[in-house]
Amino acid sequence: MITRNNPQIMREWTANEIEPNKYTADDIYYFLTDIARVAPSEQEARKILILAIRAAKNEGGYSSAYVKKKVELWLSNGLATAEQVGEFEKNRSLRGQTGKFGQPLKFESGPSKPTVEQIDQQNQRMAKELGYASVADMAKGTAEKLSELRRTRADRFQTGAQRTADVLYSVSKILGVSEMTG
Repeated sequence: MITRNNPQIMREWTANEIEPNKYTADDIYYFLTDIARVAPSEQEARKILILAIRAAKNEGGYSSAYVKKKVELWLSNGLATAEQVGEFEKNRSLRGQTGKFGQPLKFESGPSKPTVEQIDQQNQRMAKELGYASVADMAKGTAEKLSELRRTRADRFQTGAQRTADVLYSVSKILGVSEMTG
């Protein structure tokens, strides 16, 4: 017989940090009576309610509204035993829930590493796109370009600095400022 005094469920409620209030005992009683209508026994109804409390906590719930949502979900899906609830939740989690904030779910694997063949194919494709006959020619051309850039680095920086100085000089003449200060 379901009563309003349910110390085991109250312990579970507080252990899972669901906030108790002046209606908590009534909420538990109503949850149990709703579950008992479909459950084969009172003990099974208690198990289902305990699972709902734990599931609410695991999903970040902190009030009886979260527990109510779980109970209603399971009852509307015709679940009458704790075993059915477990199977339902297992199947539900495998149906492709999205991770929080774009993070992968725990059972998803990370990105796969490219194979040697894939890297070779990509290199050949890039060489062809850049107009080289082979990957070796592309590597040689890249090395030559980097050497040239290293050799001309000082000249390029000096040219850039001179352009900046010329622009500042022109601006100062336009504005009528005799000396630019920083």
